[in-house]
Amino acid sequence: MSDFSQQEDKGQSLALAGIALAAVLFFGTQLRVAGLEKPMLEAQLNYSAQRLTSTKAAQVQADEALKKRDEQVKGLSETESKYAALLTELIELAKTDADARAITQKWKIQQQGQAAATDAGSQESKPAKVQAVAPPKPKAP
Repeated sequence: MSDFSQQEDKGQSLALAGIALAAVLFFGTQLRVAGLEKPMLEAQLNYSAQRLTSTKAAQVQADEALKKRDEQVKGLSETESKYAALLTELIELAKTDADARAITQKWKIQQQGQAAATDAGSQESKPAKVQAVAPPKPKAP
């Protein structure tokens, strides 16, 4: 029986040695693959960091552009209200002054809703918006 147990021990030893060799080969292959992939992963990481930086810079630029647009809109709103007040005053003046009436007729300046109200024979008590219309351009022959 000792021969049989020695052969059995040899078989088990060979099996364990085969498993150990397979494990060593497996881990060695995995280390080699990891070593080959490391530069590619580092390049991807660097590219992602660059994209993140450029995205943050673009966000800062967009925020600055939005602030500038807000300032422009505020300025345009102020200018619009000044023009509306000027044109309203011109319309009021046109009721008594011939020159102002000529300007309002030439440029077709009228308050919104005024034409419909005058046709119906009644005027609104609240001030309407002023709308300036450019005269038609002469056509070239």
